Amino acid sequence: IYALEMEAYRSELKRNKGSLKERFLLGFNACISNHGQNYTRATFWLLGCISLIALVLANDQPENQWVPTYIPMPDWWLSMMQMLNGFALGFLPFSKLYEGREHLALFIMLATFGLSGITWQLLVALRRHSRK
Repeated sequence: IYALEMEAYRSELKRNKGSLKERFLLGFNACISNHGQNYTRATFWLLGCISLIALVLANDQPENQWVPTYIPMPDWWLSMMQMLNGFALGFLPFSKLYEGREHLALFIMLATFGLSGITWQLLVALRRHSRK
């Protein structure tokens, strides 16, 4: 019932052009765990996210490069990424995670936020399922 209520609310927000923040959070919630109703979906998302992070971090080692790391990029893109990595380096709670991987600071910050969100969704879904 809860998932149906959330889907109705999500549709209402979409029709009435509700706040972007609410639409994003409800969409994220629906996609990851069907509003806390599906713990297997959340588990697969968590495993997929962990696999992607592991691939990126393993590929960062010169001896493990499965995917080519040099792709020609325009100067504006490189400048923007350098600026965004600098922003991420300023986020002090993660400073130890960045050591030796400053060029991946933005990715590490976003991956940490993503893992936290997906883990939360998994815990909510497990809690709801254990109550049934």
